[in-house]
Amino acid sequence: MNIDAFLGQLDIIDMEKLQEKDITIIGCGAVGSFSALVLAKMGINKFTLWDGDTVEEHNLSNQFFERNSLELNKVNATEVNIRCFGSETNLNIYVMPFMFKNSPLRSEIILASVDTIEARANILKRALKSRKAKLLIDTRMQGEDFTVLTVNLQNQEETESYYQNYIKDVETVEGQCSAKSIIFNVLMISSLVADIIKKYVNDEPYPQIIGFNFKTYQQVIGW
Repeated sequence: MNIDAFLGQLDIIDMEKLQEKDITIIGCGAVGSFSALVLAKMGINKFTLWDGDTVEEHNLSNQFFERNSLELNKVNATEVNIRCFGSETNLNIYVMPFMFKNSPLRSEIILASVDTIEARANILKRALKSRKAKLLIDTRMQGEDFTVLTVNLQNQEETESYYQNYIKDVETVEGQCSAKSIIFNVLMISSLVADIIKKYVNDEPYPQIIGFNFKTYQQVIGW
């Protein structure tokens, strides 16, 4: 570990424990691309990235890609960003330029930044079958509203509650194409993802649900 790169946060997060963690990010669009950047800067150095999409013009306003990334697969563009902007030089990054389906999950932390309930249900199913996965973070947003759900996969009551309340019989909300996301909402979610992982690493309590609406400034927090 290049300790000099993290001097400003040594009293905030246990860096040795953090660098023992690995993360799978499923969906490297808005939340996924920014979360990868934040986590790489914070010190995570082991990533598995899943996404079958390529970078398009309309992605530039709310996803962490530069114009030179156009037509690249999002996982490849995200890997470039991690290596360019990350704080650690010893990086292990596995890119999977496909939509996640039935592959095994081999990371301790799983970030689901996908578009549908069906995709989230499949991720939960695969995570519960994994011997490695322990923490699932599910991010959801629509326009200026977001929800971040965190699940301890080793807690049966918690995983059942997540399934019953946020997966089963929940329909994917399809909003207007031009109202899916805006960058300040994405940045807020990515910051919360990093903070939840920091709390998890430090063995601190973390909220199971965080919700916020930028139009009304109404928030929901549940521990």
